[in-house]
Amino acid sequence: MDKLPLFSLVFQSIPEAVILIYSSLILLGYSVSEKFGKIILLGILNSLILAVFRFYLPFGFHTVLGLMVLTISLRIVLRINFVRSFIIAAFGIISLGILESIFLPLLAAIFNLSIENILKRQFTRTFIGYPHMFTFAVLGTLAQKKKWFLIKLDTAVISKSNMALIIIVFLQMFFIAFFNITSFFNKAHFIYRIMEINPVIFNLFLALSLISSVILIRRLFLMAENEALIIAQNSYLKSVDDLFESYRAQRHNFHNHLQTVYTMCHNSGVTETVAYLDPVLDDFEELNELIRLEHSAVAALLKAKQAVANSKKVSLQITAQASLASIKIKPHELVTILGNLIDNAIEAVEHLEQKKRIVLFQISRFEKFFMFKVSNPEPILAENDLGKIFEENYSSKDKSKHDGLGLTTVKKLVEKNKGEIAVHSKKDSGTEFIVILPA
Repeated sequence: MDKLPLFSLVFQSIPEAVILIYSSLILLGYSVSEKFGKIILLGILNSLILAVFRFYLPFGFHTVLGLMVLTISLRIVLRINFVRSFIIAAFGIISLGILESIFLPLLAAIFNLSIENILKRQFTRTFIGYPHMFTFAVLGTLAQKKKWFLIKLDTAVISKSNMALIIIVFLQMFFIAFFNITSFFNKAHFIYRIMEINPVIFNLFLALSLISSVILIRRLFLMAENEALIIAQNSYLKSVDDLFESYRAQRHNFHNHLQTVYTMCHNSGVTETVAYLDPVLDDFEELNELIRLEHSAVAALLKAKQAVANSKKVSLQITAQASLASIKIKPHELVTILGNLIDNAIEAVEHLEQKKRIVLFQISRFEKFFMFKVSNPEPILAENDLGKIFEENYSSKDKSKHDGLGLTTVKKLVEKNKGEIAVHSKKDSGTEFIVILPA
């Protein structure tokens, strides 16, 4: 066991915890502008909990406990899910571990002191951590000013398999850093005898190994994002192909319609001709409405979803008269948002009785924003579902067929583009998703 004096708690443990949380959040793409109070609270809370448990744990294992405590407290205080909270906590501990592995033996070499002597004295043991804490704080501050980050973890769309791989790599990095730092305080470790021979070179080598793992993590995140982008783009390209196929089919049919009208004008009366032309003109008006959107990706998507709805005998009613020419969101992101919402609505009504198989889709334009509305009469969602519907891995559908990422992805993309999303579900108006995006 290792007793932590009040002096070290106030001047080392709490500042280190606050800096760890602050810089980790920024470097992983989270905004901290309105979270300073909560970050300080988290730092104090974690430091106090670990100070208590140091009396009951072998030295070093409080670091493992710190990973668990910080993960849980991030989930509770900042409302970040457990997996992402774990990544933030592990990243912070690993980063400080890398910096401490560099600075501690380096400072010992500069001042011609042994690491053992530095750590035996309470004063030097407390303040020897300031260089690596200061460095991590500077990195976080610069990242915030320059808008630079390793990955935007809060909006990253990551599959379960990639997330599992990321967690495994983080655990490997964490335990390497854990055993290395612990070895500074415990001569019994074999690794300590190697460090006595040449601690600066050894720890720089180890730091490079850990840094390479961080680069691997970044590449894994980028691969995961690219995977999601490719899926969205493939969906978009398929929608474009469907739209052109529809154009070709309508062009062919138009020739047939003209021939039919010509024959009917000769052989029948005007009434029969008008009755024949009514549904034909409705089809063309619907197509013209999509063209007026001035957004080929959305027009293609809606035409494709219309075909899907028809195949399932669902009435997809589109009211989309506002031009989307000035919308700022990337086409594949808008397609992902609308496609998920429409797919969910079609799936929700396809098993209802025929008269209730209706999905309404509406695009409205206001001065500073666009509003997209997708609604269906049933089923009505319970209040409990409304509160959890955007949470990752939550799904009210069959878990074997749905992983619960659809609406989570939609929410992240909406928030990434400075928009808002809301869901309402009432018996008189049905279930309605409203997305607002800036013009």
